[in-house]
Amino acid sequence: MIDARDKSGKLLMTAQHFRFSGKAKAMKSEIDAGTLGDIYHARSWLLRRIAIPIRPGFLMKKHSGGGATIDIGVHILDLTLE
Repeated sequence: MIDARDKSGKLLMTAQHFRFSGKAKAMKSEIDAGTLGDIYHARSWLLRRIAIPIRPGFLMKKHSGGGATIDIGVHILDLTLE
């Protein structure tokens, strides 16, 4: 994938789409502006409230490959570290 990106000159990123929401962009703007001062500690959580996943990968342990941590945990971790 890296080679394909380099050859195409396109942007390659993982699907961390939550960082483009209005709330996330507004918070990032405030952080970058220094409004919150130096951040040295963060605590975050995410609750899935929209729907139950329907793909077997999320419901069957033998297919899950990490469960909720990999399913939604990576998204809140990305927002916290971004």
